[in-house]
Amino acid sequence: METHGGESSVDTNDELNKFEVSTDMDSSVVDYVPYSSLVGALKEIYGLSYKDIIEKKLDSVEDTGAFYHGYSKTVGFGVRLSNKKHDSKGRITSRVWVCEKEGFRHKKYMCNTNSKRRPQLQTRVGCKARFSISLDLDTNKYIVRAFEENHCHELATFREVSWVLSHRNIDAKNLSQIDAMGNCCIRPCLTYQYMVNQKGGYSKIGFTQKDMYNRIDVKRWDETFESDSHAALMFLQSKANSETNFYCRFSTNKKDRLANIFWRDSHSLFEYQCFGDVLIFDSTYKTNAYVKPFVLFVGVNNHHATCVFRVALLSDETVQSYRWVLNTLMDSIGHKHPIFILTDGDEAM
Repeated sequence: METHGGESSVDTNDELNKFEVSTDMDSSVVDYVPYSSLVGALKEIYGLSYKDIIEKKLDSVEDTGAFYHGYSKTVGFGVRLSNKKHDSKGRITSRVWVCEKEGFRHKKYMCNTNSKRRPQLQTRVGCKARFSISLDLDTNKYIVRAFEENHCHELATFREVSWVLSHRNIDAKNLSQIDAMGNCCIRPCLTYQYMVNQKGGYSKIGFTQKDMYNRIDVKRWDETFESDSHAALMFLQSKANSETNFYCRFSTNKKDRLANIFWRDSHSLFEYQCFGDVLIFDSTYKTNAYVKPFVLFVGVNNHHATCVFRVALLSDETVQSYRWVLNTLMDSIGHKHPIFILTDGDEAM
């Protein structure tokens, strides 16, 4: 595999590059707690007074988070993470949880008249409820330093609290069941309805159908860019090993991830040499599983049948991508240049 200036061509004597993609998810907005920890915290909360909570000592930050999540689910509000501090050893010395309705939306989003998107509903009303802890260096335990229990908004009922964002979570058991049913070609909407009936109602399942679709999309994204890209290049490498006139080139982006692929086999080369006077250049968009532009270079043979000369899968429909694919096309056709090239009225083309 040879790489020059971000572009590569398949060579039978070189090995393929491996592409790795990491999906970073922001965990600073919502603090998810395992359901088992939450059940234990709920049992511990009943019967506690304000004095019992303000003097409470816990062994770890995770136990504290589970405790406050159980409290918030019992009362009927959502929780999100706020400030935290570390010491020189990397230990968390202080941690603050707040109500999900704490603070207000930034003014720049409130006064943005140029936005074309419909503004979202305002969910923050300046609630002062908070729960903070700090590390006691003598006992190596976390002590509750501040606890504000009053809210300035209406609390969720027992039936409504399961739909609060911080209390919605797909655990490993449910996720494995979703994957298993998906492998059996069962549609996600039917999977969700089956799990609702299995749990005994929507309030007991612990997540919405949209949450399930989001997790499936994340899983597909990881599989698409970590395994499928490498599998595609391995397949093209095997074609290059078995066919003498096989041609393939690909390019990578700034993060060294697969961006564009261009290829043609020996049969396409033979058809182009015979019927390549007129070349039709067009692309399809969002018609494949990767939601990427798929470019076709086709022509017509002596039987008035369509023959495919070249194909390419691009990262986007920009001038830079089309310039790359056309330069690669000119490199692949050799000495025979088309007399006419037909395309649509796309500005980038």
